[in-house]
Amino acid sequence: MLEAPPRWGGKRVFPETVLIRIAVIDLARRAGFRLQEIRQLLAPEQGLDAPGPRWRALAVGKLLELDRMLAAVEEIRRLLGYLMNCQCGSLDECAAKTLACPSLPAKG
Repeated sequence: MLEAPPRWGGKRVFPETVLIRIAVIDLARRAGFRLQEIRQLLAPEQGLDAPGPRWRALAVGKLLELDRMLAAVEEIRRLLGYLMNCQCGSLDECAAKTLACPSLPAKG
């Protein structure tokens, strides 16, 4: 994503454009984008486009991904709440009751 910087006295010297690129990469990383998604954002063929449409295109997919993650977390929370109140005599009984309970997430 970044070109090798020139060296001055054995130390890397980063031009302002590289520092700005690093700030954009950090912003995208903090927004939850993976390296491949950040590469897509920074692709040279995208360079002439305004950034808004590129951010929107990535954000739509990321928001759907987050919605799926949140749903999965809620299912886990519900299951853990159920298991915290377990009064079963054995793990076999617990598994059978859990599988039969329609309000809990199915095995998946």
